[in-house]
Amino acid sequence: MIGFLDEGVERVDGWLGDDELLEDAGEMLGDVVEETVELVGDSLGWHRRVWEDEEHEHAQIEVEGLRDPEAVELRRGLHRRLTRLDQVRWAEVNALTGRVAVAFDGGAPTLASLLDLVEGLEELHWRQRTPRRPGWDTEERAEHPADDEPVHRVMALMAGDVLSLGWTIAGRTARLARVPVEYAGLVGVLDSHPWSRRQVERVLGRRATALVLPLAGSMAAGIAQGPMGVLVDLAHQATVLGELRARRHVWAQREPELYAVHADAPIEPPELVPRPVALDDGPV
Repeated sequence: MIGFLDEGVERVDGWLGDDELLEDAGEMLGDVVEETVELVGDSLGWHRRVWEDEEHEHAQIEVEGLRDPEAVELRRGLHRRLTRLDQVRWAEVNALTGRVAVAFDGGAPTLASLLDLVEGLEELHWRQRTPRRPGWDTEERAEHPADDEPVHRVMALMAGDVLSLGWTIAGRTARLARVPVEYAGLVGVLDSHPWSRRQVERVLGRRATALVLPLAGSMAAGIAQGPMGVLVDLAHQATVLGELRARRHVWAQREPELYAVHADAPIEPPELVPRPVALDDGPV
């Protein structure tokens, strides 16, 4: 027995002394952490959305401030700078989608250089406008069929439902004490009441609230050991995920056709007349 333990200690010492193994493990852990942070940030809407069709060498790049009616110079500057690049076949700056569509040659390095160009023009635009940029979590941020964010958000909600369901089964099997269902329902009240939801959004942000409150509701249902609501939400999220994937699939098929004819000048936002009376809170 003592010899077996000594052999085990020697093997552990050998592993710890293997610099290459430690380096590989560190790189793997770093990749996992980076990917997790990327997914969380994407689910919460912290990042620029970029879509690339490697087959046709097309890309859709989200541009901060592009939808602003007063950002005329930003739109013109983007179109002018992009179309002058040798590797760019055409570029369409669209204020309606908040994105610039680009057809280019050269693969990933070219896309990286395009992102650098966009970021530089954004910095110049916001430095001239205001010292404080609003960030990506804004009411005006446009949704796009190429976005990964809605898919990641739904997958996160489904993961929360699965964990909650597992806790419910474990709690009932072990006969653990459970929170009354009425207390768990308070999260739903917080989510559905316009005033209370606005207060949460003021602290967390709009997109973080859209993720955190449903997850909190799922966790509360798990603590209350009420599986029916979790199962219903899981089925609902699975349906939404199917819709999002179908939407992305159709987009990938139709994108070359949609941009077979592209605009030669920036597409400006429409001139909308202000409403005479502000909309009331809640559903119209």
